[in-house]
Amino acid sequence: AKSGSINDPNLIGIVSTKAGQSLGVEADNRRLLALAGRVPVNMDPNSPAIKAGDYLTSGSVPGTARKAGVNDATIARATQDWTPGAAANF
Repeated sequence: AKSGSINDPNLIGIVSTKAGQSLGVEADNRRLLALAGRVPVNMDPNSPAIKAGDYLTSGSVPGTARKAGVNDATIARATQDWTPGAAANF
């Protein structure tokens, strides 16, 4: 399920549209969960600016990520810079 709040404590990964490898049973309603590697992420437009290497957590908009703060649950590290107002997917 998509996260629904900032710093959702139940985070486990990112639902991916571009999996490098998929495991399990094929199904029309299957979602691919990225546990490792590089995957595109939809950004919360309300997130502070992000520098490559910053940690990401769930955003205020369901299914988005934002810059993580100290002691936040994290799902990924940014591989590039992002600023509010830029493309929502990076």
